Amino acid sequence: MSDGQTKPLAESLGSETVTLIVGKKRKEFTVHKQLLCDSCSYFRGAFHSSFKEGHEGKMILVEESEGAVAIFVEWIYRSRIRPAMHETYLQDLFKLYVMAEKIILDELADRVMDAILICFLDDDVYDYLKTEMASYMWENTKKESPMRKFIMEALGHMYYKVIGSEDTEEEKIESLQELWPICKNHPDFFAAFFAKFRGQDYDNDGPAEECLKSVDGFCRFHCHEKGYKCAAIKGNIGSQEKVDWDLSVGSDFFHDLSNGTDDCASGVEALGIN
Repeated sequence: MSDGQTKPLAESLGSETVTLIVGKKRKEFTVHKQLLCDSCSYFRGAFHSSFKEGHEGKMILVEESEGAVAIFVEWIYRSRIRPAMHETYLQDLFKLYVMAEKIILDELADRVMDAILICFLDDDVYDYLKTEMASYMWENTKKESPMRKFIMEALGHMYYKVIGSEDTEEEKIESLQELWPICKNHPDFFAAFFAKFRGQDYDNDGPAEECLKSVDGFCRFHCHEKGYKCAAIKGNIGSQEKVDWDLSVGSDFFHDLSNGTDDCASGVEALGIN
């Protein structure tokens, strides 16, 4: 939450709680009503109304991810979003970004983007930007979304690295063929990607590293207006050490959005929420 919204803890929390019922498995998150409603007009409009949510103190978020909502809950209580340490948590961050756009909470979207950018300071993490993840983000974000800009630039960087690598021609072709589904389904992505791809150089830094080259570099992937006093200045965020990535942890991007597996999303595990 922004400094301008800071209140004494007791005043921020209030005494009343509400329940968010998340995903197909109906995972329940109990949160303080006032804190949740102070976060954005989406929840304020629902719980301070004569609608069902206002009467029952419950909201069903069937389209959201358990892991994403767990990270959101941590953010409203602790005013922080930790960078991902493994693939599943990174996926949850991407899903939370979609949720932030949906509920029109730009501050959350910007903090999620910062956490994602910190992850991608490690060039190896680009390998985890799978086509299905990129396609999902393109389909579920606004046309002018900074996330679309990041996805396009990140894929351009990643696949230009493939072309400049020592892989065989057959391996390079196979890697580029992975882009076909998103190019076929999204002509606007196809045009933007290859315009960017054509201008790349083998030695170009990725979009995350490019952000470190100016004091407000991270802001080029933010939603806020120019001139906004952003927390993500180089001295606060850009100087962070590279995240130690756990290569042993992997996950299906759609595991908690589709088939309702028994595996609890990493965001839930991280918070110890039962």
